[in-house]
Amino acid sequence: MGDYGLANHCGRLTHTFQPANPIAFDIKTSVQNGLKDRQYDGTEAMSPHDHLSHFAETFEFCVPPATVTEDQKKLRLFPFTLTGKAKDCLLSIPNGTIQTWEELELRFLEKYFPMSKYWDKKQEISNFRQGESESLYDVWERFNLLLKRCPNHEFSDKQYLEIFTEGLTHNNRMFLDASASGSLKNKTDHEVQALIENMACNEYRAEAAKKRGVFGMIDQTAILANQATMNKQLETLTKEFHGFTMANKQQVAAIRCDYVERDMQMVSVYLKEVVRKPTIWVTIKSQILTTIQALTNTLILVIQTTTPCILCYLTLNNSSQESLPLLRKL
Repeated sequence: MGDYGLANHCGRLTHTFQPANPIAFDIKTSVQNGLKDRQYDGTEAMSPHDHLSHFAETFEFCVPPATVTEDQKKLRLFPFTLTGKAKDCLLSIPNGTIQTWEELELRFLEKYFPMSKYWDKKQEISNFRQGESESLYDVWERFNLLLKRCPNHEFSDKQYLEIFTEGLTHNNRMFLDASASGSLKNKTDHEVQALIENMACNEYRAEAAKKRGVFGMIDQTAILANQATMNKQLETLTKEFHGFTMANKQQVAAIRCDYVERDMQMVSVYLKEVVRKPTIWVTIKSQILTTIQALTNTLILVIQTTTPCILCYLTLNNSSQESLPLLRKL
C-alpha cells in the first residue's frame, strides 16, 4: 500500500502554489531574505494590511526580465512572505485557479480580514480614548495605527479628527484649543492635523531631552505659540474695554467675565502641566507670570466697571499660587 501511494503521487510530493500562468525567474538571495523578513503566519498578532504594505515595499527590489508583468512578479514572490497556517492556506488553493494578483490579494483579505473584523476595527476607531498616562505623541501614533489597520474605514478627515480630539483628555483638548486661538472649530481639517502633529512632535522631543538628562533645552515652539496666542487675546480684550462707553459697562463686564474665566482656565492647565513635567517650568515661568499680570490688568478694568466681577476673580484665583501677589494689588 505504501509503494502504491508513492507511485500515484510521484513528482507531486512537494506542493507549491501555482497560479494560472506561472512563470519562473531568478530571485536574488537578498530579495528572498527581505521577503522572508516579518513573514505572516495568520495569527491575530499580525495585521494583514501591514503585511501587504511590507510586501509592496519589498517586492520593488526584485527586477525580473522585461517580459514579466507586475501580476506575474507579485504572484511569484508573495508565497515567500508567508509561513505557518497562512502558508498552508495558500497551498490549499487549487492549481491554476488564481489568474491575477488582485484575485489573490482579495482572497487573502477575505480570509484574514473578514467583514466581522472590519466592523470590530471600525468600532474601535469610533470608541477611541486616550489613556490617563498616555502622552499626546503616543496617543496620536496609536490612533494613526488604528486607521492604517482599517484602510477602508470610510471616515472623512473631519470625522476622524473629531473622533481623535473628542477622545483626548480634558487637559490635552484645552491645550489644542488654546493653540488654535480659542477653538479647533475655527481651523480647517488640514490646519487641525498639522497642529496636532506639531504639538505631538514637540512633546516627543521634550520627553527625549528629559530622558537624556538635558534640562532647560526643551523645544519651546508649541509653548511660546500658545503663550503668544493668549497674550494676543488679552491685548484685544483690553482694547475692547477702552472702546466701550460708560452706558455699556455693566453689560461688558458680564460678557468679559466669561472671557476671563476661559483664559484663567488655560493658565491653570499650563500650571498643572508644570506640576506633571517640572522640567518645563524654567522655560515657561516668565511667560506664565506675564500672562497672569496681563490678565490681572484686564480684571482691574472689569472691577472698575462693576463690583460683581470681583466674585468671579476670587472664584478663579485658586488656579495658581503665583497669582496671589497680584491679587493683593487689587
